[in-house]
Amino acid sequence: MDKSNILNLNVIKNPTLARSSFWIGLAFLIIILGFVQISSLLADSQTVDEGPHILAGYSYLKTGKILLNPEHPPLLKAWSALPLLILNPDLPEEVKNASTAPAELDQWGLSYEFLHKNRVPADTIIFWSRLMMVILATLGAAGIALIARIWFGNLAGIIAFVLFSFDPNVLAHGRLITTDVGSAIFIFFAAYAFYLFLNKPTALLAIGSGGVFALALAAKFSSLTLLPVFLILFTIKLIKEKSDLEKYLKLIPLFILMAFIALWAIYGFNIEKPGDDPKVKQLYASNAQLLKDPSAYQDSNGKNYWLARYIIHTFDPNKQPGIALKWAADNVPVPAYRYFRGLSDFLAHSYRGHYAYLAGHFYETGVWQYFIIAYLIKSPIPLLIMITFSFCVFSIIWMRKNNFPPAGWVILIPPAIYWLISVKSSLNIGVRHLMPVYPFYAVMIAGAIALIIKKIPASLPFFTKSLSINQSAKSGVFLKIIFTILIVWFLAETAMIYPYHLSYFNELIGGPKNGHEYLLDSNIDWGQDFLRLKKYMKDNNLDSVYLRYFGKTDWDYYGVKGNSVPTTEEVLKNGLPSGIVIISLTPLFLLNHEEFSWLLNYTPTDRIGYSMRVYDFRK
Repeated sequence: MDKSNILNLNVIKNPTLARSSFWIGLAFLIIILGFVQISSLLADSQTVDEGPHILAGYSYLKTGKILLNPEHPPLLKAWSALPLLILNPDLPEEVKNASTAPAELDQWGLSYEFLHKNRVPADTIIFWSRLMMVILATLGAAGIALIARIWFGNLAGIIAFVLFSFDPNVLAHGRLITTDVGSAIFIFFAAYAFYLFLNKPTALLAIGSGGVFALALAAKFSSLTLLPVFLILFTIKLIKEKSDLEKYLKLIPLFILMAFIALWAIYGFNIEKPGDDPKVKQLYASNAQLLKDPSAYQDSNGKNYWLARYIIHTFDPNKQPGIALKWAADNVPVPAYRYFRGLSDFLAHSYRGHYAYLAGHFYETGVWQYFIIAYLIKSPIPLLIMITFSFCVFSIIWMRKNNFPPAGWVILIPPAIYWLISVKSSLNIGVRHLMPVYPFYAVMIAGAIALIIKKIPASLPFFTKSLSINQSAKSGVFLKIIFTILIVWFLAETAMIYPYHLSYFNELIGGPKNGHEYLLDSNIDWGQDFLRLKKYMKDNNLDSVYLRYFGKTDWDYYGVKGNSVPTTEEVLKNGLPSGIVIISLTPLFLLNHEEFSWLLNYTPTDRIGYSMRVYDFRK
């Protein structure tokens, strides 16, 4: 076999399964996925972040202004809001009439008003917006399957679809109006598009891959992690084929230009002077005080934010280079300004960090082990086994063959870079922030399985005889049985947690009932069980309860009557409440956890989903 085939993208001529079987199987899986997702999203109440995302996306489409929720790019939010153009709910006047986004514009309060004080029912708005996210996740999973099929054959395509789309974490967040799953899909597609460009450097592929990269950038700011990925893949390519350097140097500017123009187009060709932004004016107004007060650069633990201090001093309008920067801010229009404004908000939040909880400990900012532990206990055990196995297979391929296939680098490098960045992150609020590694691992596992059981056609780019692993007929049958067991086990894990996918934890910690001992917030309790709370009260003939709910759902809107859960201080003063107490896990163990610590002295009598505890203090 010509070694050049390893580097080319060839048409499948000898698929391992009949071509029709692949498409029939994929269609069958899509139908099952649709049923699981739609039935689940109907049972889940609005989660914490969904309100601002829905309102922001709808406001972009109605006003053409990207003002609300700048800390996330607009693409996925606007996508989710497309059905609302037909439903035409009322947009809050404050949003409708805003020409710029003042610092005091309250996206949380406005989204609460938008959902619960609108002529279109909140459940209708949420359903149709979520349905768009399900469609995107399903199409994305199908695309991932097709890429796995191109690299490894039909069987691998089906396996990749199953492992990505039926992962409990992907199911949980793929139906929510957030950016996590959608951005993971676009990151994967952008990496694949860049791979195509590297393998065949043409103007058309430079433009196409630049456009896909723009989609990833417009989905989530963390897509910028693709920049070091592209650099590494480009370097590997140059090391192998130095003669192509001149060709790439001519085409990479086209790639960059297309990415920027496409991103700018998604932002509505927005162009603004930074000095006209109310937030920039506010920053300059507070600059004098920040320059004088050293404590302004320290948190409650005395951590010194030296970078913030450096930036503030650099932008001092009374001396250079601050004078020049102030002039530029006031006089130079910036294309796609809203992207860079949002990026600055995102970077500032990342720099400051976020209050975190891990295994019973509280942290002002993130800790390096957070995402490692989160991934290990939030992923099905069979998936972890298959990931380990796949790394071994790809390592063997790399050691046996100096000419490691480019597809292998595309599969391995992006998640590796993302992991390196994630463990240094100060934003430890959920395994959902690891979502970009999921499609790569699904394809990696699918490819490893196809390689090990010799199910890759010789016409495919990843195949060479030197990559095959010798095995007896008996060992081949044994391996097929093992892989079948692992995949069935994986699917059984997903089936058993249905429809509580967001609260999934594996058996390493005893399942979701023990999840709160290790992780909180969007890992287990994100406000998703309020509708189940309403049903619980109806089924148990409860007219009113003591309630502390972690979420943004309006109690009165859904006819839920309740009083505030008494604090520890109030219980010490007035005694135990005489009634049913229902409390979400996040306020019980994370937010103001000492406020309700008295409840930890009692055993819950019931639970609602896996996110709420029920205590019965009736006499």
